[in-house]
Amino acid sequence: LQGTVAAQLLTIKSAQAADPVPAVVINELMWMGTYSGGANHTADEWIELRNTTGASIDLSGWQLTHAASSNGTLTIPAGNSIEANGYFLISNYSETATNSILNVAPDWVTTSISLVDDCEAGTAVYMQLQNPFPTDPPTVIDSAGCGSLAGSPLAGSNTPAIKKAMERNILITDGLLVT
Repeated sequence: LQGTVAAQLLTIKSAQAADPVPAVVINELMWMGTYSGGANHTADEWIELRNTTGASIDLSGWQLTHAASSNGTLTIPAGNSIEANGYFLISNYSETATNSILNVAPDWVTTSISLVDDCEAGTAVYMQLQNPFPTDPPTVIDSAGCGSLAGSPLAGSNTPAIKKAMERNILITDGLLVT
């Protein structure tokens, strides 16, 4: 909610970014799971997408690389869209699950999210949001980066009792940069 309120209060011009702002960005990754009730909940992972435009966008068939088991691709099912200037939350659990700290209802609940705690060797990309239509290979819409080649994601905390998500700044810049 804080990000939503701040976005409504600020006028941000896309000219401030080095490149044009993507229509949809990877806004938050809870890549390490959560900690609550004295226990780690490694499967309590989620991905939040953000629509940066004033129009609804159909996400049917869009893909998130390195988001499923064995660094696989997670494909958003048909019939899912993200409202204008809105958010789309994908989670392994609903907000009422006992092993989750979510307090908002996800837009899509799946048991397929499996985010790794480090990046593939030799790459600066942790995850990509891709639209496979109408091109092959798919069009890369946005990327989330790694702190270094084969390092951990750019941000977030995975200490035993402190888990913090990797979140995008309100000013949208290249997702491969630590800033």
